[in-house]
Amino acid sequence: MNPIISLTLTDRQIALDFGKRHAPSKSDLVCFNTLAVLAVYHHLQSLNVAANLDRSDSWDAILQAFSDIADLSIEGKGAIECRPLLPDAVTCRIPYEVREERLGFVAVRLNSSLSEAELLGFLERVEEEGEEIALDRFAPLESLWEVLERPPVANLLQWLDGVFEAGWEMLEDLVVPEVGFAFRGSGARTIVNGGKLLNINGDRFLLSAILRPEGKGEWDAAIALQSRDAPCLPEGLQLFLRDREDNILMQVEARKSEALRLEFGVAEGEAFSVGIKWHNWEITEQFILDGEISAA
Repeated sequence: MNPIISLTLTDRQIALDFGKRHAPSKSDLVCFNTLAVLAVYHHLQSLNVAANLDRSDSWDAILQAFSDIADLSIEGKGAIECRPLLPDAVTCRIPYEVREERLGFVAVRLNSSLSEAELLGFLERVEEEGEEIALDRFAPLESLWEVLERPPVANLLQWLDGVFEAGWEMLEDLVVPEVGFAFRGSGARTIVNGGKLLNINGDRFLLSAILRPEGKGEWDAAIALQSRDAPCLPEGLQLFLRDREDNILMQVEARKSEALRLEFGVAEGEAFSVGIKWHNWEITEQFILDGEISAA
């Protein structure tokens, strides 16, 4: 059974206030978009999923004016698009402008009095060329939880613009001057660098990633792991590289090692993961090079 969400007087007032900011031709659209976002927000709150309205583009008056946008920011994950449907609608409109940088799309049917919203389902990707999507294309809402439970994917090309996923920071911001992390045999300037502090069985480690341009659309990548609490890594700790299909491409193991590192080439659009394993403990970090950025 689809969740039915009550929309309060406060919700409707927020939507009306947002609508009044804009011309009559845009007012209803902004109002409906806002109610759809609030319906999904309330549902996520009831499930203890952290969402942030103020960080959502749909809460920005300027973006409301120039876009048909109904996104909801999920802490540490990204944004989902909450598309409103009127009571008699048989399709869900997903504009081209909101199809990028979304975890997926929730179809939200508003009732005639705007006092309730039914969450009809979730669609992770839009493959149709048109903007009107048949409702039978939407999976049950439970499929949204599968997406939210996935580990976040670090987009290394976004790091160029200073956009880091939850847990990742520039190495300089982690205050790690002792990290002499660069490509072997080269003094070339690193274009991208980031680090993430990990806690493994009570011990702290630093996972680092750097990227430099090799040619148009091609990059050299290096991943390193070192201890923050000891001069050497624990004996037997493993660091390995997997491709998109989860095949192991490279693997190294600590033998009184100060650090472990992997160096490899990667093209824009490629995805890979890095695994760390020690005894019964294992973690995987996902990466992708996604964006219209070319190496110079």
